[in-house]
Amino acid sequence: MVGLKISRAAPPPQTKESPLRIAAGVILILTAVLNLIPALGYLAGGAVASAGSAAIEQAAAEAEKKGGTEMSADDKAKLAEATKAMEGGGGGLMGYGILVLLSVVTDIVGAVFLFTQKKAKFVMVAGGIAILVEVVGAAAFTGFGIFKLVGIIGGALALLAAKGFAAPGSASA
Repeated sequence: MVGLKISRAAPPPQTKESPLRIAAGVILILTAVLNLIPALGYLAGGAVASAGSAAIEQAAAEAEKKGGTEMSADDKAKLAEATKAMEGGGGGLMGYGILVLLSVVTDIVGAVFLFTQKKAKFVMVAGGIAILVEVVGAAAFTGFGIFKLVGIIGGALALLAAKGFAAPGSASA
């Protein structure tokens, strides 16, 4: 045993949290993949709804000119109310789409940090965002399902794993 040197660049020793970190990282990546297409769909749907409201108003104005008749005040009020609702809904969809896209990025980066046992605080933020996105999506848009459960479990495991390697005396924080 004389002359045995341990390099500073050696990887941190495996700890009992390692399977938890690996599972959390894999589930965060799975969540990111499952959320990528819906994120783009929410963004596109919100853009279409917002643009569609302006197109409807323009089409109504052109129909008035072509037909030679004017819309009644009641019809104009109903049209304005409907287009305003479309714009608001489109903005909400786009906002949620941006949040889901942010979650996709933070899930992937958080998984990498889980695998390398670095940036525990970022991993905790990524886990929190993952849970937030799934809860908001279930409450406001799609309801609760198996894909939402995967995201919630991934976020919760990321929080637990990050606490494991952020603790004083662990490999790195």
